[in-house]
Amino acid sequence: MVTRAEPQEKFRAKRQKDFDILEQNESSDEESQKKERLLDPKIPAAESARDAETGITGKLEPKAFALAHPLGPFPAPLSKRTSWWSPEPGPWFRTWVQNLCFTPPVTRQRRSYRSAPAHTATSVTMTAAAGSPGSWSENILGYFLRNNQITAKDGAEITWYHAANHKAQMNEALKSTAHMIEADILLPDDGSEHSQPIMAHPPETSSDNTLKEWLAEVVKSNKGIKLDFKSLAAVEPSMMLLEKVKRHLKRPVWMNADILPGPNGHGRVVDAKLFIDTVTSYFPDVTFSLGWTTGWHPQKVNEGYSWTMVKEMEYICNELNQPVTFPVRAALVRQSCSQLLWLLKKSNRYSLTIWTGKDDNYSVEDLLYIRDHFDKSQVFYDILEPQNYEFKQAIGIKVNL
Repeated sequence: MVTRAEPQEKFRAKRQKDFDILEQNESSDEESQKKERLLDPKIPAAESARDAETGITGKLEPKAFALAHPLGPFPAPLSKRTSWWSPEPGPWFRTWVQNLCFTPPVTRQRRSYRSAPAHTATSVTMTAAAGSPGSWSENILGYFLRNNQITAKDGAEITWYHAANHKAQMNEALKSTAHMIEADILLPDDGSEHSQPIMAHPPETSSDNTLKEWLAEVVKSNKGIKLDFKSLAAVEPSMMLLEKVKRHLKRPVWMNADILPGPNGHGRVVDAKLFIDTVTSYFPDVTFSLGWTTGWHPQKVNEGYSWTMVKEMEYICNELNQPVTFPVRAALVRQSCSQLLWLLKKSNRYSLTIWTGKDDNYSVEDLLYIRDHFDKSQVFYDILEPQNYEFKQAIGIKVNL
């Protein structure tokens, strides 16, 4: 006698075999397709047209499908091929899903990077509600309004202490009226496997302050923090230290990295996928600050952020659930207004953080132009003196010196 379960078991076994063959055939060209997709802006447009023709919209998520299908659970491959970042599954897989019943995932799932082998069913950790009070992804305007530290939903009211790296600057920042403390993290290249992250900005390679010591002091305050990563090597060791103090950090936490080349940008970028994946594998509820490497030259015309640059960034960020702020150089924003306005309109999760280089040539009029053309709740100003004081005076915001 053949039981009802036996055909289902055979069906599952056949589909598993198909999955194995699919992965084996496609693994060889995976990296080239990923690179092509990132660099060629025509690909997303072509895929959108294809989706309109087939009636399937959005990216297919085999893991979510496997959990939802009545004949499941099917073991779903956890390779890069089926991650949110990678190119969409091939025609075979799309046809298979269409022929069965495609069930869109209700919510994105957190991938496990440390324990889940390929082709095994895994437990699902749902991400926390982004932006909830006390979360790392809480909007900083909401956080400081809730704590009666600002009076309006205006990004210009937020004050910053930049480069609070060494102990003297860290202590000064903690005693200041600044709402947000920004600091830079490096992993010393001393050849030791036990190196721990330090607080320093290139070209510095040493510091009197480690991230562990820095966090021990900052958690005693109620200030928001922004951690700027200059290399991928420092990210995971830093996440491990942050995990130990997370319960004491009920405030906005921003993770910053330059992930794309920007105007005159010749510095090394941090790998976007690995940076985002590493951070979210520890902390899915966080605010990202994702920027471009840039340069500025006083003796030449400096072009702004191009359409290609902002579209590449939007392509990376549109699949994220987390809030994202884009750090943009003040001296380059005015000539990039159309591009940056377009970028902000793509999601209500997006904002800008205006920053300045110490030798940049820009005027208060440039800052006022930005303020007149962008939503006040979507733009923050991490700028240096004397422009910061002059700008705040011009818009009627009191500056505590």
